[in-house]
Amino acid sequence: MAAFAFAARTDRLIAALPNDSYLRRVGRAKQLLEEVLPLSRLALSLKLPGLRVLVTAHENDGPVDGRIEVSGFITRDFDVEVTYASYGQEEALRSELLSRSGFAPAAGPISRAKSGEIVATMGAIDCDEHINRLCSATMARFKSKSEKAYATKPVLLIAFDEVKLFGVANWSGLFAAIAKAGGMRSSSFQEVHLFNGATNETHRVWSDACAS
Repeated sequence: MAAFAFAARTDRLIAALPNDSYLRRVGRAKQLLEEVLPLSRLALSLKLPGLRVLVTAHENDGPVDGRIEVSGFITRDFDVEVTYASYGQEEALRSELLSRSGFAPAAGPISRAKSGEIVATMGAIDCDEHINRLCSATMARFKSKSEKAYATKPVLLIAFDEVKLFGVANWSGLFAAIAKAGGMRSSSFQEVHLFNGATNETHRVWSDACAS
């Protein structure tokens, strides 16, 4: 589909999800939110007047997750590998608690009791605490995907959801943390992009063309 049509269709499918599936990312919701949505936003970030951008989502029916074709005054065709950087079991528990009770603390200890009940306590954290967590999560996905062999040299898109990562200062802090951790330079990918689903922001963190 064309980029705008693909994004609109993706939005309609997500809006139609049951609330519990959306919050807990189970079933079809997981693929839509962690793969199809990021792919649609990467395509939109490339759309300019005079450019035609077409998107294909393979949805588990291909060696990579999608393909984007750009034509007009710029011509590019490339495969896209999408991966999701999760914070782990605690994130899943917070989502489940939010679905069940309508409230979940964003920070503090959380666990599941033997009874099955989720026990959570609110806690205080530093205002920039999310930067290091995001850096660790995205670097882990980057390293994991870099170990895979690809028939082509795709673009890697790492998606995550962090409501506190918003604006230039936060993104600059994340880029600095990633650089300090070794960066995302890779022979496996022609570019690496990050997508924050909580703020609908897509940024390129590394490119073959810009590498020194």
